[in-house]
Amino acid sequence: MNPTALRSRQCIVEAMLAMLSEQPFEEIRISALSTRADLTRQTFYQNFSSKIEVLNYYLDQLFEQFFLVLKNKQIHTPKELTYQYFSFWEQHEEFLLLIIKNNLNGLITTNFPVYLNRLLTQKWDRDENTNLQMQQYANVYISGALANILIFWINDRNRLSIEEIVNIIEAIHAKEIIDAFHTNAFYENLK
Repeated sequence: MNPTALRSRQCIVEAMLAMLSEQPFEEIRISALSTRADLTRQTFYQNFSSKIEVLNYYLDQLFEQFFLVLKNKQIHTPKELTYQYFSFWEQHEEFLLLIIKNNLNGLITTNFPVYLNRLLTQKWDRDENTNLQMQQYANVYISGALANILIFWINDRNRLSIEEIVNIIEAIHAKEIIDAFHTNAFYENLK
């Protein structure tokens, strides 16, 4: 992509984020967004097809940054990866809260599995003992859980520390919580 188009895209993203902090997403008009970005509507449509595409583009940029963070760190365990995931997104709390406030959680729950699948697939590719079907379902399960936990955690007024949420997720992975579903007492309480 040429430098002018990249600059235009960045101006549109910055304008979108500024406007999103001032008014609901549904009330943002392309013409106002273009004006705020100091660009024409035509330039907007040369770069994006919709307002949602602007936010998807920004999420793409954030995930590329996250992948760079991971590349520069020595990650050896799921706990370390989970810690980096929550640390990274805590730095982008303002953006995530804007998404949640505007009922755009679908951006997170739809896009995060795609991005995390890329990351998880790299792990599975190194493990010849895992079949493709298991890999696909595991990726959806893990990425969906992490996306929804992130939404809940970032929106929680009594938010746990990163260490606490990582320990909870580790306990889930260690089956401490999942094993509770396999007890008769759990099902007796449903009656």
